[in-house]
Amino acid sequence: MNPAARDFRYACGVKYNSVPVSLTGGNDTLSIPLTPPDSGWQATYIEATFSDGYVATTQVYITPDHKYPETAPPSAGAACQTLPGRGLIPTAAKQ
Repeated sequence: MNPAARDFRYACGVKYNSVPVSLTGGNDTLSIPLTPPDSGWQATYIEATFSDGYVATTQVYITPDHKYPETAPPSAGAACQTLPGRGLIPTAAKQ
């Protein structure tokens, strides 16, 4: 979850949490409701590991899906910048 931006890069201080989900008794469909956070955005995806070692993932779902930032996100360092040149301080040209 990111309360300030629709940006989920690890470099931006976003922490990921895993939640185990298991299928039981022959179910071949899994439905998980995505509840939007009270503020900010949440990204969710499913990673499934099968008994033969095969790993499959879903696409990422961002909730709420109809809300976008109104301002540029805060920058938590060079690896988290989203706008070119943001945070650079101009210096005098060398002669």
